Amino acid sequence: INQKYDLKNGVPWRYNLLLKSRQYEISNRVRAEGIDISNWYPAINKWFVSRNGQSPGLFKNADYISRHIANLWVHPSITRDRINHNCTVLLDILDRYLYRK
Repeated sequence: INQKYDLKNGVPWRYNLLLKSRQYEISNRVRAEGIDISNWYPAINKWFVSRNGQSPGLFKNADYISRHIANLWVHPSITRDRINHNCTVLLDILDRYLYRK
């Protein structure tokens, strides 16, 4: 990924991943390796009164994302070596705990 940062107008602060399953377990294992990761991405439609009278399946994409998201921090101060390290660790954890048979 070759991300250009426009510091004058803002920058992204997280890189989002969707995990098929075991979202919190994977994130906890990544965090245990010293990598900043979170799962905060709430489906904001649940915060509004109008949601109360609507079908639960109406916002299925938002609900799915909120249950499967993982966020990695993005900032210009993170070195290329650190990015490579984080990717290696993340891929190893995914291979061992998510994709194992």
